[in-house]
Amino acid sequence: MEDTPSIFLPHGCQPEAEKLELLREQPFRTDPLNMSGVTFCKTMFIAERVEAMPTIQKQVHLNVTASAAYRYLLDPAHVLAFCPNVVDVSEIRKQSPTDTHFLWRYNMIGVRFEGEAIMKEEKYGEQIHIRVSGGIHASATWMLTPADSGINLSILAEYAVPKPLLHSHSEETIIRANAHTVDCMLENLKMLLEVETA
Repeated sequence: MEDTPSIFLPHGCQPEAEKLELLREQPFRTDPLNMSGVTFCKTMFIAERVEAMPTIQKQVHLNVTASAAYRYLLDPAHVLAFCPNVVDVSEIRKQSPTDTHFLWRYNMIGVRFEGEAIMKEEKYGEQIHIRVSGGIHASATWMLTPADSGINLSILAEYAVPKPLLHSHSEETIIRANAHTVDCMLENLKMLLEVETA
């Protein structure tokens, strides 16, 4: 009797919960790749049935107070200023004391996507979580930790590679482009926050 290969699911590459049972039933394993510092989980035999979920984790040091950075990040309207690929943010409204809902439009490698997002204050002054749905399915967590002369701002983002992009671009191109976008976001945040709070 042949051994059924075990399924290797590295941290940050977990499929969505509803797909996990499907994975457990399949005689295949997934192999992690690393491109431009991005953890990328690619399925081997039933890739058409399970979405790839790259994970990006990056950090920048800011010479500002945690409260100033936290207040800035909590306003979805500011996303237009620091994220180069966001085309529009609209219909911003509070759903609860800790949750903010908004609509977004985003350009990823020349393709326009749109949808909605919920921003949640998970730990006041320390952590903000954003869940994105619609044309792009993603989640991101901002984490603020005290450091010498300011704070360290980290982002942990996970997203499903949009299938329409795979018709014209390779997975590696998409992953590299999105990693570069996150680098630009952090550079823009550093410039905007340090200048505006100086």
